[in-house]
Amino acid sequence: MKMRKTKREQTSSTSFIVDSIIDDPTVADLHRRQLSRTYMDPQLYAAAVEGNIEPFKDNAIEFESIVTPNKDTILHINIRSRNRSTNFVEYILGRCPLLFRQPNVNDETPLHVAAKCGHSDIVKVLIKSSAKTQQIDLESGIRFIGMTNNEGDTALHIAVRFDHLDVVKILTGEDPDFSYSSNRRGETPLYIAAAKKKKIL
Repeated sequence: MKMRKTKREQTSSTSFIVDSIIDDPTVADLHRRQLSRTYMDPQLYAAAVEGNIEPFKDNAIEFESIVTPNKDTILHINIRSRNRSTNFVEYILGRCPLLFRQPNVNDETPLHVAAKCGHSDIVKVLIKSSAKTQQIDLESGIRFIGMTNNEGDTALHIAVRFDHLDVVKILTGEDPDFSYSSNRRGETPLYIAAAKKKKIL
C-alpha cells in the first residue's frame, strides 16, 4: 500500500529541492539575471533605433537586462532599424561583450537579425567581436556562428533564404561545414539554395 506524504513532509521535500537549486552558483546567477531583467525604457529604445550612443554612456544598467517584451536587446533593435550603425554595435559590444549571443523570444541572436536584413557590415562586426571572446556556447558546445533559432535555422540558413550573397560568403568563409547543417524541417542551406534554383553556395 502506497503511503501518502504528510503536508509537512511535502513542504520539507520541496524546500530541500529549492535550497539545492539556489545553492548552485550557476543556477543562482541565471535566476538573478532573469529577475533583474526589465522592459526597455522608451528613451533607450529610441536611442537604439537611432544608433545614438550618448544615452548609454555612463549608464550603470547591465545591457543584457534591458530587453523588449519579445526579449530583443538594444543590438537586435539597432540592427533592424534603418539607422543601423557599426559604431553603435561596436560600442555596445565593447561595454557588454557577450551581448552578441543573447537570443530573443524566437531564439534569434543579433547575427540572425543581421543575416535576415543582409547587413554584411554588421555581420563582420559581430563575428569579429565573437572572436575576441568565447565563441563556444557553454551549454550546448555550439560555436556562436552555428547557434540556431526556434526553427533550427542558423544565420546561414537565413542569409540563403533571403538571397543575401555577401552575408553567405562571409559565413561560409568562417566555417564551410555550416552549409550542410539541417534545421528542424531537415533543410540545409544548400537545399534551400537548390529549391530557390539559385547558385548561392
